[in-house]
Amino acid sequence: MRNESRPFICHLGTTIAISAILLQFAGCLTRREEEQDSQQSELADTATNPGMTVRLQKEQIERLQIATTQATLAPPSNTLNVFGRVIPNPNATYDIFAPYSGELVVDSKWPVIAATAMKGDVIGSIKVRISPEIVADLRSRLMESESRLPSDLEAVESLSKIVQGLQPVANKQILSRTELDAAMANLAKAQAQVASDRSIISSLGNAIAEAEVSDKNPLSHWRIPIVLSQSGQVTELFVSTSSFVEAGQQLARIVDPSKQMVRIEIPPTKQIEFQRSKKEISVTVGKVEIKGRYLGMAGEVSPSSQFYQHLFEFSDEAGSLRPGQVVRGRLDLEPQEVVAKAASAVEMPATALLYHQGMPFVFVRTTEEEFQRRGVQLLETSETRIIVQAASDTSLDLQIGVGDGEQVVISGAQVLLSRQFLQSGGDDD
Repeated sequence: MRNESRPFICHLGTTIAISAILLQFAGCLTRREEEQDSQQSELADTATNPGMTVRLQKEQIERLQIATTQATLAPPSNTLNVFGRVIPNPNATYDIFAPYSGELVVDSKWPVIAATAMKGDVIGSIKVRISPEIVADLRSRLMESESRLPSDLEAVESLSKIVQGLQPVANKQILSRTELDAAMANLAKAQAQVASDRSIISSLGNAIAEAEVSDKNPLSHWRIPIVLSQSGQVTELFVSTSSFVEAGQQLARIVDPSKQMVRIEIPPTKQIEFQRSKKEISVTVGKVEIKGRYLGMAGEVSPSSQFYQHLFEFSDEAGSLRPGQVVRGRLDLEPQEVVAKAASAVEMPATALLYHQGMPFVFVRTTEEEFQRRGVQLLETSETRIIVQAASDTSLDLQIGVGDGEQVVISGAQVLLSRQFLQSGGDDD
């Protein structure tokens, strides 16, 4: 009985071993098929740049309150809405400097902070500091001129006698007229020298006399008045009253608040049209519309939007503009310069726009559970709407631009950006 069961046991063991080998082989095939499917999926994802795509389930989309809207073609227009910022206007800033070293003597019209100063006002004077060396130099020059005057007077008297003696002889044509003309020229030079000496003696004498009494004489040549050449508001005072100042020292700063400078940003696609236009821009502040005068290009481009920056000066008598204020302007284009933007631009709500590392972009919903990040080129912005360059077949391959009718994320875009960073393994700031 024992001998008869041995073949059965051997057969059973062989069957079990073969089954185990077959199961292992089937498991290897299954794992290999899964690896191949995974590799194919990764290749497909790589082809669509997974770093720019975010996938969410429907429950997550509802929980995160992600909303989209349809991008529409932008209608053509003769006007371009632009934005700008009020910046300090160097043309409206007037600095007052001390012309000489001395004591600052303020007048009753000496301004205070926030006061309004008028052009032509005499706000004070500089009592020029007179050192003993200056007085000694003036006395030395005075003595030199006084000692030179007698000899110059003798020269005039001598030349006058020569001219009087030559005139009868020249009239009788005994001598040539040339000698008489030369003598008369020398006499004129001598007389001019005498007049100069007397003027110098008088001026130096008065200067020395005024130097001795300059403290009591407000009309002295040593009291230099400070006269305003521009009206405006006093924004800064750099010295106190009745203080000593140096030549060229800044005393005060006056700013004309009615002249405000605004730096307007023009989209790159409208730069050529703007250069061809009359460069007339109006900004609206509250219910007041103010027209600006074009000054020139700022010489730089906005790092974030890559817009061109231009400078305008606005006459703001009502004081509606203030430095740092963001304003909206309207640029009127010539009719022949208007381009049909319907084929090249789409518009969408401004809430769709995001910036990362200075570059603008939006999120577009490509499927029910997939969102794609798209770089955009801004053409026009406002408080509620933006216009961007429409996508072409080539740009869509590069994930740039938005096509007409595509669904753009207008709520929850910042959440998608955070998800993208987590999905790619970290923040790429």
